[in-house]
Amino acid sequence: MIPVIFITAFLLFIAYAVLMLYYAAGWSKTPSYFPEQQLPQTAVSIVIAARNEASHIVELLQALQQQDYPKALLEIIIVDDHSDDDTAALVRAHGDASVQLICMSDVMNKTDSKAFKKMAIATGVAQSAGSLIITTDADCRPGPSWVSTIVSYYEKHHPSMIVMPVHMTGENTLVGIFQHLDFMCMQGITTASIQQRFTMMCNGANLAYTKKAFEAVDGFQGVDTIASGDDMMLMHKIAKLDSNKIMYLKSKEVIINTPAEKTWRQFLQQRMRWASKSTAYQDSSLMPILALVFAFNLMLIASFISCFLSDDLLALPWFEVSAWYALSFIVGMKILVEVLFLIPVSRFFGSTQKLFFFPFLQPLHILYIVVAAILGQSGSYSWKGRHSP
Repeated sequence: MIPVIFITAFLLFIAYAVLMLYYAAGWSKTPSYFPEQQLPQTAVSIVIAARNEASHIVELLQALQQQDYPKALLEIIIVDDHSDDDTAALVRAHGDASVQLICMSDVMNKTDSKAFKKMAIATGVAQSAGSLIITTDADCRPGPSWVSTIVSYYEKHHPSMIVMPVHMTGENTLVGIFQHLDFMCMQGITTASIQQRFTMMCNGANLAYTKKAFEAVDGFQGVDTIASGDDMMLMHKIAKLDSNKIMYLKSKEVIINTPAEKTWRQFLQQRMRWASKSTAYQDSSLMPILALVFAFNLMLIASFISCFLSDDLLALPWFEVSAWYALSFIVGMKILVEVLFLIPVSRFFGSTQKLFFFPFLQPLHILYIVVAAILGQSGSYSWKGRHSP
C-alpha cells in the first residue's frame, strides 16, 4: 500500500509540474502594458459594494478622488450592503458630487437573497451612466493612474472584460507572509490563465467590464443563488460569448493593494468562502485543475503519514529508497517548480525578498490546501457578520 501512495504522489507531481511550467510560460508571454498619452473618451463608473467598511471607506474615496482622469467622465457609486456601522453616513458626509450612494436597505430586505454582493453590484451597474464598469473592494487602495491606465488599455484593445493585478499587503507576521505568498501565486496563475486561454480566473478587487457585456449575459442571473463568485462566475458567463474579449492588463500602474486578514481564523474563513463556489464554476476546464492540486497535496499528506507508519525501504520496480527520502525529493521538486514560477511574479509585485520564507511554509501550505478545500465544500462559513447555511 505504501509504495502505491508514493508512486501516486510522484505521478501527480509530474502532472502538477507540467501545469506550473505551463503557467510560467503564460506569465512570461503576457506583455507589460505602458499607458499611451491620449485624450480619453470613455465614461467610467466605479461600482463598489461595501459592507461594514467604516474603517476603510474614507481612505478609498480619497484615493478615487485623486485619480488623474477627467472628472466629467468619472462617477463613483458606493452601494451600502446593509452595513451595521457608519459606512453610509461617512459616504454622505464626504460631500462630493461625483460620489453616488445607494443603500440596499432601500432596495431589498436582508432576507431577500443569499448573494448580497452580487445584488449590490448589479444594482450599482443598473444605475450607472458609464459604458465601462470598474469594480474594487472598499478596503483596497488604487494608485492615481489606475483609471486612466485602464481606459488607455480599453480604448486600444476594446475588450469586454479586463482582469488586473491585486497585491496583498500586511504585517510581517507568519499569517501575513503566508497569505502574501499564497495570494501572489494565485495572481500569477490568474495572469497565465488569461494569457493561455486554458482556465479563466479573476479577482473582483480589480476588474473592469463593459456595461454592454454585463447586460448581454443578464448580469448575475443564473448564479444569483450563490453567495460568492461575483467575479469568476461573471467572467465565465462573458467567456461563453467570446473568451478572446477577456484580456489581462499587466501594468504596475493598475496594481490594487488589498490588506491580508489579521488572524488565521479570518484567513481560513475567507478561503472557505472562495472554495465554496468551486462546484458552481461554469468553466469546465477549471475543475480538473482544482482536482489535480487537491489530489496532489492530499497524497503528500498521505505520504507523510505513511512515513511514520513505516520507515522501511520502498521497493519500487526499479530501485529501493527510504520513504522519508522519497517524500523529501517530491516536496523539494514541488518547491523548485513553484519558485521558478514565482520569481518573475514576485519581481513584478516587488516582493522577491519574501520568497525566502516560501520553502519553510510548504508544510503549512500543503495542509491548508486540503483543509480549505474540504471545509469549503461544507458550505458553512462566516464573513462580515453573515453566516452561510
